[in-house]
Amino acid sequence: MGRAHALAVTAFALAVGLGALGGCAGDPEAKSGGDAYRNEAQPMPMGEWQVDDIAYGEGDRTDWKAIDVPQPAKLTIELSADEPDATFRLGFFDRHGVPLGRAIRKEGQATASLRVDAASKGRYFLMVQATGGPPTSYQVRVQVAGSSAGGGSSDLPDF
Repeated sequence: MGRAHALAVTAFALAVGLGALGGCAGDPEAKSGGDAYRNEAQPMPMGEWQVDDIAYGEGDRTDWKAIDVPQPAKLTIELSADEPDATFRLGFFDRHGVPLGRAIRKEGQATASLRVDAASKGRYFLMVQATGGPPTSYQVRVQVAGSSAGGGSSDLPDF
């Protein structure tokens, strides 16, 4: 019984230790500023560039935007970032959280773009998620595909 007891105590101590280590990882969204989750999505007007900041290693990995689409349309989403080494994942979701499309911006790429079909009018959600690299500002826009409202993709905001 002594050996079984010692093994049980060791297993318990190991489980407690690993649990404590898991808690040390911290919240990757601790400094996100209130837009880290879909239910906190910030309103984003169609056709306008929105500027925001994101920091993969500093507690601000994900930003959510809410887009109200006035009628069914094919949409283009464009993203560029100031830091070429920052990597991103874009996701576009319907009002129920069903994914409609995604895109990746890899290290060294100038932009990421995504085309999606908004099959009905209503609220949609855009997730901008840093997947690596340094903190950076980024610019993102959602517009009707082929729309000239707001200009082409070369009219990024000038800082």
